[in-house]
Amino acid sequence: MDTTAPARPPAPVPLGEAGLLWSFGTTADAATARRVHAAWRAVRGAIDAGELDALDAAPAYTELAVYFDPDRADPDAVTRAVDALLAAPPPGGRDDHPAATHAL
Repeated sequence: MDTTAPARPPAPVPLGEAGLLWSFGTTADAATARRVHAAWRAVRGAIDAGELDALDAAPAYTELAVYFDPDRADPDAVTRAVDALLAAPPPGGRDDHPAATHAL
């Protein structure tokens, strides 16, 4: 079984009427964590800059959730905007914030 994360995440799945979920693979490893957090930083930056009509974004081990107001935002427009952000290379062409493992 190949658990390598795809180069681009598949189409998002709905999270009720006010959210979308992008999956970056099935294995919670350092490479997947870097991709999820790079995507989260891009999406969060677009939200903060007013470039994305969404309320929040939340990273998880292998997924990124994006939440929006269904009375204001069109889910298809949010999907297109997030997909465009995910397709763009990270600033500097690399992930400036690599994942880290912390012993508890």
